[in-house]
Amino acid sequence: MQNTLKKSENIETVVNAKKLLDFIRLAKKANKGERLQTIHFKRLFGLLQVVVANRTIQVLQEFTVTPGGEGKNCTVEMRVLEAMLKTYKKESINLTWNNSVLTIISEKGNINTIANQVDVIFFPQVIDLDTLVKYPIDGLSFLKGLEMSGYVVEEESPRNYGTVLCFDNSKDNYSTLVGTDGYRLAFSKFDKIVDMPNICLSKKAIDAIAYGFAGDLEFYLDSSNTTAFFVQGDIRLSVRLSNVNYPKYERVIPACLMVITVNRMELLNFVERALLFSDKSKAVKFKIDNNILYVGELKTDQRIKLSHSVKPREFSLNGKFVTDCLKTYKNETITIGFAQNNDAPVSFILGENRTVIVPIQENK
Repeated sequence: MQNTLKKSENIETVVNAKKLLDFIRLAKKANKGERLQTIHFKRLFGLLQVVVANRTIQVLQEFTVTPGGEGKNCTVEMRVLEAMLKTYKKESINLTWNNSVLTIISEKGNINTIANQVDVIFFPQVIDLDTLVKYPIDGLSFLKGLEMSGYVVEEESPRNYGTVLCFDNSKDNYSTLVGTDGYRLAFSKFDKIVDMPNICLSKKAIDAIAYGFAGDLEFYLDSSNTTAFFVQGDIRLSVRLSNVNYPKYERVIPACLMVITVNRMELLNFVERALLFSDKSKAVKFKIDNNILYVGELKTDQRIKLSHSVKPREFSLNGKFVTDCLKTYKNETITIGFAQNNDAPVSFILGENRTVIVPIQENK
């Protein structure tokens, strides 16, 4: 077995109960939809590693502790530990374990025990960051691009590549995050990341990163390019990459020959109202005429005056696709681009480096 402690040998570690509880909550969010059974503890020199893992996602936090008991592991039922930690609030707690039990002693002297399952449950492998390849990404821009491009990715899609987000590094001057659900396409551009391979992140990985991080972060890949590691302070998230052949998405990006700029919230309100009167197809009609954009069937009051002269045009879009886009983007105005062909997809240009492509939809 992995743990060779005798039952009489105890490993003692002092941590903050609230910080440990916050980690459990983070791990549950990052593993949304997964049944997490156990939480693992491992002592290193001056560090306690706490790990929650499933088949594709591992969340780890390191706590600074007094040296001692290096290499000794403990695995307990996470649900039971979480319930106990909620009673300790912000207290420091002493975690003491041997091969049989984990004992929790609070500052007030309260004692609880949980069975140590280290001999019956495999301890997850923790990779040393020094063995990985680090890539210099702008963490804040990456997280924003993840939000803007990843929202279209679905757990289930009519096409296999629609369940993943592609990090395309094949261009000479920039890198791109590309997401699709098999219908709409969203992409965000970044400064070029030199020598980084193309990778694909699953919907679960996208959600885990979004839940786990809110600021700048570091990015690593293993030598086989099968696992990505995201690090922020003492929190580490590793996700297994998807092995999907992403399509040549550039082929569906239309050349915008005409653009209009409108107030985002005004358009959002009009489309949401039009959806109330739409059928199951969720199609919403749009019409540009006499420099006015009409939204939905109610032309009299759902109109937006345009700032410049454009050619007349009529088209329909999936209203939910449009509202999803408008809710994700937070700026005051939004630019909409049109190709020469009336049947070509419509581009919602979300700032200089982000675009969502929405296909024209026929009314049913």
